[in-house]
Amino acid sequence: AEPGRATARVDLIKILGRLPHPRVVEILLAELDREVGKAQASVLRALERQAKLRPLPAAATEIIQRYVSFELEQYSHYQHWQRALPHDGLAAERLLRLALEEEAGFVIERVFDGLALLYGPDMHRIEREITTGSTRARATALELIDTLLPTELSRRLLSLLEPSTRTVDPLPMGHALALAELLKHPKPWLRSCAACYVGES
Repeated sequence: AEPGRATARVDLIKILGRLPHPRVVEILLAELDREVGKAQASVLRALERQAKLRPLPAAATEIIQRYVSFELEQYSHYQHWQRALPHDGLAAERLLRLALEEEAGFVIERVFDGLALLYGPDMHRIEREITTGSTRARATALELIDTLLPTELSRRLLSLLEPSTRTVDPLPMGHALALAELLKHPKPWLRSCAACYVGES
């Protein structure tokens, strides 16, 4: 029943995003501020459609900033988990690593969707060049982040996208702790991959 409710919620958000009513933005911002999971990407896209109809209210900035900060923290967790996994060559290890990379990709996409609402649609192009562009295009995109975003935000984002820019390396997460956290992850697919790895290792 839970997947069905999640799908219905996403469908409802998509419909809301197309309605030219001022109250829609208020509803979407409330969803973004509390929603965790699949619906977030749909909320961001719906807000972007609404922003084309009329400027978002001033209150939206703080909510979107808070959301972007939350997602950056999530991206940091995925990086910690990936670094903690040993390269032991097991099929289950490769599957878990691929699942983590995929989820991290979804997170960074949502980060840039949020940034596009705050700083303009060029953020979508920057995200594409970072994730799929050439080495030169990626370097240019990273420079644009440093130029276009506020200093604190750009430093935080660059430290995640480019580890060489970190001033302090985070303490490494232990293998056992990473697996313990992944076994409690809210996404069933990641929990299953982690359990499969534990059973195989």
